[in-house]
Amino acid sequence: GIRTVWDRSLWKAGQDPRRGSRWTPAAFDFHAAEGRSWRLTLDGDGARTAPLLAATGGEGPDAADVSAHATAGELILFLYDRIQAADVRIDGDAGLFDLLRDWEPEN
Repeated sequence: GIRTVWDRSLWKAGQDPRRGSRWTPAAFDFHAAEGRSWRLTLDGDGARTAPLLAATGGEGPDAADVSAHATAGELILFLYDRIQAADVRIDGDAGLFDLLRDWEPEN
């Protein structure tokens, strides 16, 4: 599932995957139409995933920098760049997804 994908491909803490320099921490929310939601947090402490118990509505201090809404299968396809952003609902800074998908983990 989605959590497995995140756990296998976590971002190197605090590095911009395209430029290899420091970047601003970000929170990504993923909302599956089937009813489950997750947050991926990337910051100087590393990368963490956690289930979301309630949607923040995109406002307030706990709001994500970007969120994607689709079926679980569509979210996986989107993260692997198999479908376009137009095929899922994106709220927030969609460019953060480009950074996440372009990143290649070190072996």
